[in-house]
Amino acid sequence: MEQTASTGYRKMDSEVMCVITRFEVRSITALVRLYRSFRRIKAHSKNIEGLIATRFLIEGPRTCITLSLWKNGGAILQFNTRVVAHVQAANACFRDLDRGNGRAHLWSAQFKLFAVSPHNLNWDGVEVTSPQPTLAPEHPHL
Repeated sequence: MEQTASTGYRKMDSEVMCVITRFEVRSITALVRLYRSFRRIKAHSKNIEGLIATRFLIEGPRTCITLSLWKNGGAILQFNTRVVAHVQAANACFRDLDRGNGRAHLWSAQFKLFAVSPHNLNWDGVEVTSPQPTLAPEHPHL
C-alpha cells in the first residue's frame, strides 16, 4: 500500500525544495520594478542546472510573491553564489518595501517537497515525482 500524507497526497522521497518570498512595496511603480528585477534574475539563471521552475505571482496592487522549485538545496546555493543579479536586486528592493510598523514587509521561507497530489501538481511542464525533476520548455507567456 502506498503511503499518503494527512492530505491524501502521495508521500515521496525527494530533495526538491520550494522557496517562497513575499514582498509588500510602497507603490505600483515599485511592484513593476520588482517584476523587472525578477525577469532579469530569471534570464541570468538560465545556466543554473537545478532550477526547475520559477514564477512571479501578484497578490495585490502592492504585493507580490516569488516562487521557485529547485532539484535540491545545492542548486539554491549555486544560484545564491553565481547569480550576481539576485544579490543586487535583493539589496536594491529594500528601498521600495513598505515599512509599516517600522519593519520591512518582506519574508521568505524554504520548504522540502514531502508529498504530491495524484495529478503531480497539475503544472504543465513540471515533473517533480521523477528521479530527476524536470522542466519542459517554458510557456511563452510566463
